Amino acid sequence: MRSYFRYLGILTLSILLLGFVSCGNKDKTFVEGDNKFKIKDYNLQKQGFRGLEEMFREHTVLPSTLSIESFEGSVSKEGILDDFNLLIYGYDESKEYIGTYRFTYDSKRKVVNYAGLASGISTTLPQTFNENSEISYLDKELKKLPISQEISKLDFPQYEVSYSANTKPDEGEPIIKEGNNQVFPILTFNEYKSGKGGISDGHTAVIFTLSDGVDLYLGGNRIMYSCSPANSEDLYGNKNNYMKKDYYINGPNVKVSRDYGENWIEIPLSEEDINETLDFYRMGIEIPEDSFYISDDIGGIIAFIYGKDPKILFSQDDGANWRNIDFTLDLEKPITRRCIGFINNSEGYMAFGTDWSMGTGEGKVLYVTSDGGATWTKQDMPLQNTSNTLTGLKFVDIEKGIVSLDGGSESNNPILYATIDRGETWQEINIQWDTMTDDVQYLSKIDSVVFEEGVYKLTLGQGEGSNKKALFESNDIYNGWKFIKSFDAVTHYNG
Repeated sequence: MRSYFRYLGILTLSILLLGFVSCGNKDKTFVEGDNKFKIKDYNLQKQGFRGLEEMFREHTVLPSTLSIESFEGSVSKEGILDDFNLLIYGYDESKEYIGTYRFTYDSKRKVVNYAGLASGISTTLPQTFNENSEISYLDKELKKLPISQEISKLDFPQYEVSYSANTKPDEGEPIIKEGNNQVFPILTFNEYKSGKGGISDGHTAVIFTLSDGVDLYLGGNRIMYSCSPANSEDLYGNKNNYMKKDYYINGPNVKVSRDYGENWIEIPLSEEDINETLDFYRMGIEIPEDSFYISDDIGGIIAFIYGKDPKILFSQDDGANWRNIDFTLDLEKPITRRCIGFINNSEGYMAFGTDWSMGTGEGKVLYVTSDGGATWTKQDMPLQNTSNTLTGLKFVDIEKGIVSLDGGSESNNPILYATIDRGETWQEINIQWDTMTDDVQYLSKIDSVVFEEGVYKLTLGQGEGSNKKALFESNDIYNGWKFIKSFDAVTHYNG
């Protein structure tokens, strides 16, 4: 009897130990870095992204709302997930960005490499929440993919399922579109390449890819699936990578966009003009953010300042036709400060200024047009021949505008002047800088000024390369300005 109880005790202990081993994953909190972890028989099509989310939430604290920035996972012919890399963004209940999180699984080592807030991978730029990247929506779409069924039609040496937010396939590229019955057809690779499943219209889409894991430029093969978006209005451009009105410079090409990079308009400059412009600014492949203007409206004005001696290339039909704006500047020094803007297709403004030098100070001048740039009226600007160089200029309408000037070495903020008569007269604006929150260390220039519902709204920023902004409001363009809030904005990426 004693040996029986000894056997029973050993058996019970063995069962408990086996239970502990099998549940070991659940008892372990992820640390930043490598974590011993076993994921077995995970069917990607059936368990989707929510299965991974639930698994990871058992081992680390994640924000309430998650979106997927990218995913790459190797799968077997049966659709069982093997190695993978998952990059997600976390948001609070108000959809405000909290941080970035990455989970990388090595199936051979049985290791999850986790990187969270402590790893410093969170971007300092704001990440705009997009319903089309939200994990629950993508989970639903992923589960519609006929992964194992499609693989049975292919003869790739290996298989990988991937997703990347804000994917924009080339126009005319083969793609399998989700049908009205929310079912993806199963095609042979030749049927897919012939466009039987559909072709891309060249716009941003929610795209999953089934591939052999080899880069296309190296001869890889892939099948792309286009899902019905969760929010079609958000499925346009890339609000995290581009400003609404942005540009890129690539060798002899300059293009601009007014819709976060969804559509690009080419600026017809020669390679010599582009190189001269970049050499003059000495900012690499960047240009000052106020040296070009793009209308909000399709078909609206586009203006681009270029060259050592500034010239303006100007279009009033969305880039179909171009002409140069001719004017003569009598500033004696190199014109390093350049601003241009338009109120509508008829009324616009531009300002030019120089750097400061001891003895002669600096110079700046304003030009205003009311006939679409055919003629320009010259106006003086405040604090001429001082150390207060031009940093920015924005007009509410053709009469009212605000200019920002360098505040000097003893100030962390600009000097601001306003006009209500097209620049004939200027009056200094007084702002109580000490009312700003501590996260605003300095400001340098005006970013925008608008008049809405009887209130002027003024946004000041820190120039190229910094994304901190401060918003002020007043009922009077000259007086009563109050700090409202600070916020982070998307800035231009080099490119």
